[in-house]
Amino acid sequence: MDVPLGLALGALALSLLLLTLVIMAEVSMATISRAHIRKLGEEGIASAKLIEAFLQDAERFLGGVLVLKTLAISGAVVATVWLVMTYGGGGMLLQAFIALFVALLLLQVVSRVLAIHHPVSVAMWLVRPVRWLVFLVSPLTWILVRVIQRLGGGDESQVRDVFMTEDGLRLLLNLGDEERFIEAEERQMIDSIFRFSETHVEEVMAPRVDVVALEQEDTIRHALDTIVEAGHSRIPIYRDTIDKIVGVLYAKDLLSVFRDGRTDVSIKEVMRKPYFVPESAMVDDLLEDLQHKKVHLAVVVDEYGGTAGVVTIEDLLEEIVGEIQDEYDSESPMLEQIGEGVYVANGRIDIDDLNRDLGVHLPDEEESYTLAGVIYSQLQRVPDVGDVVELDDVRLEVLEVTDNRIEQVQVALQQPSGSESESATTEKER
Repeated sequence: MDVPLGLALGALALSLLLLTLVIMAEVSMATISRAHIRKLGEEGIASAKLIEAFLQDAERFLGGVLVLKTLAISGAVVATVWLVMTYGGGGMLLQAFIALFVALLLLQVVSRVLAIHHPVSVAMWLVRPVRWLVFLVSPLTWILVRVIQRLGGGDESQVRDVFMTEDGLRLLLNLGDEERFIEAEERQMIDSIFRFSETHVEEVMAPRVDVVALEQEDTIRHALDTIVEAGHSRIPIYRDTIDKIVGVLYAKDLLSVFRDGRTDVSIKEVMRKPYFVPESAMVDDLLEDLQHKKVHLAVVVDEYGGTAGVVTIEDLLEEIVGEIQDEYDSESPMLEQIGEGVYVANGRIDIDDLNRDLGVHLPDEEESYTLAGVIYSQLQRVPDVGDVVELDDVRLEVLEVTDNRIEQVQVALQQPSGSESESATTEKER
């Protein structure tokens, strides 16, 4: 029986649309802050309550998502094959599959980007339709679960293993934090591992203004004094300007120099070859390179070849395990609560970490990875003490500025405003 062209094209479009919606729902619900959703639910927003209830049965949701994605991809493949065989001939089948593969890849990328950047909005808009879709395929999900359990000898963990994706793990981590079967520190570490491969070197490096460096003509005695005063075991060495790093001085290399009484040697004779890395490099790749080359410090260069900062293995590991304090670290905590909903934050705190810890959604702009960067971006000028920036439900007040650098910021959580209040009103009206 001939299927009308319009029906076949409609089936293809519907399959791609279904896949897009399901991916966006999965990613948004895995990315969303559980604390933020709970707060919106307490304010009477119906969609937030639905999301919270939906996440209580995470495995059922993941199973339904797997079935829906399988149906969507299968529908797209069948519709493509039928269109090619009916109107294009078998010779175009390969080209059609390549085009379909590219389309599916683009849809997944676009869907994930939208969901990651707007998790609350996407989750609220999609929770109702996806909830009904998961309900419609629940018989297929039930059959799939039983088959997997039978193949796994009745072990329910086999079901979780089959359903599990990175987004699924993120979702279960949110649930685990709520149900207390995953400790907060463990959840934060696992979440950091997920984000590790998505982090650029410029997000974790010590910026240029914080780099302690020596000129290659400095004396060994001065180098030792600098190392003791700074508490660093490795110091970059430059020629003329810090943009021309020519080596790295290791504190342990000075031990043999002073043991042998060779204090008249120059730094150039003791320093080691520097290792350079672009600020756009990914931290997981850099960690692997540093381990392979047995190097502990890398000089980060910008697009013009100048020195942007330095990064150490310790900096990279801190992205996973958190701040590693040693006997030389005397810095105040990155984030400290001083009252109900009021915090004092270091200007250098990573904006993703702040969003996660406080359950807020401050903008993570391309050029602003820190809280100070967000304030600079909003003010468009050098800030003064007392300057205030209000973003959605967060009030930021500059408490301390040193040499044009924001040192301390008061972060006060307020009632949602702006677009979020509008969405709340819309939900309540529904």
